[in-house]
Amino acid sequence: MKIIDSDEKLGITEILMETEDDLWYIKNILNAGDVIEGIAYRRLEKRVDLERSKSTERVPMNLKMKIENVDFQPYTDKIKILGIIIEGEFSGEHQSIMYGPGDKIKIYKNLNESEKSFINEAIERKYYGGIIFVSMDDESADLYIMRSYSLQDLAHIDSKKTGKRYDAKYNDNDYFSDIIKTLKNIRNIFLIVIIGTGFEPEKFYNQIRKDPYFNGIDIRFYNTPDTGKSGVYDLLNSDIASDIIKKSRVASEKKVTENFLKNLNLGLSLYGYDQIKEYINTGAIDTLIISEEKFKMPETRELLNNASGTKIYVVSNYTEPGEIIKSFGGYCAILRYKI
Repeated sequence: MKIIDSDEKLGITEILMETEDDLWYIKNILNAGDVIEGIAYRRLEKRVDLERSKSTERVPMNLKMKIENVDFQPYTDKIKILGIIIEGEFSGEHQSIMYGPGDKIKIYKNLNESEKSFINEAIERKYYGGIIFVSMDDESADLYIMRSYSLQDLAHIDSKKTGKRYDAKYNDNDYFSDIIKTLKNIRNIFLIVIIGTGFEPEKFYNQIRKDPYFNGIDIRFYNTPDTGKSGVYDLLNSDIASDIIKKSRVASEKKVTENFLKNLNLGLSLYGYDQIKEYINTGAIDTLIISEEKFKMPETRELLNNASGTKIYVVSNYTEPGEIIKSFGGYCAILRYKI
């Protein structure tokens, strides 16, 4: 993400969305009633000769509209914003604008500190979409790409070692070749993290490093007690993970959620909007954790306006930590001292 232009006095911010992850950040700073400006494609009717037969074509138009809904689908390269045009010839008509990487959006809104922090995070973490995890053992491999808001499943590859049909056919070179072919179809990788149990992960690590295609790509190997997503999450929260992995949003969400649960048993955590509202002005709350959907609620803005000196975490709906925070009502806090 890149800020092209910003005028805080007028409440205008123009943003260039550079990656698919930027769409998730944009989703979380836009609400119904906000005003945006961007390029939309509208159908214009034309009369043809005397028969007056109608043909239509879509033409690009720069429109300003008030948002009614933001339609975000995870793991896609588009976000759809629906609203009502508020200026020009088509004022009052409904319109939708599709945005993707490479598009610009102008936002007419006085951003609060949390929303500004969200934008800054997107700017700082724009390269995290290039981290691929290969979680494997001798039976299968699962490939994930790290998104800002979750781990996205990319592929599941069987080794063909197990089962009556497979035993005689197993060859780890074939297995590894299938994984490598899949990795070569993924664009813009800068880090491949290989994890898992048994001997296969290390053997695969040694083999992929010999492939000249991956020259210039950082490749790392870690033994983990588990595979699949749980193995990745274990790594994210471990001391052996590289700094770039530890600083990822997914790892941060995992760590802060575990701290909340640990402190809950010690009487140093609380949850629920009313409880947090009661103590937000007292200085007792060190960390405020909010689920993604609650972050956009009007009452949350009141909490955030009073959260001076408090660390704020907005947790994605698409992660395991997000499900945990959601189960506690979407508002959780870690205390500085018992109350």
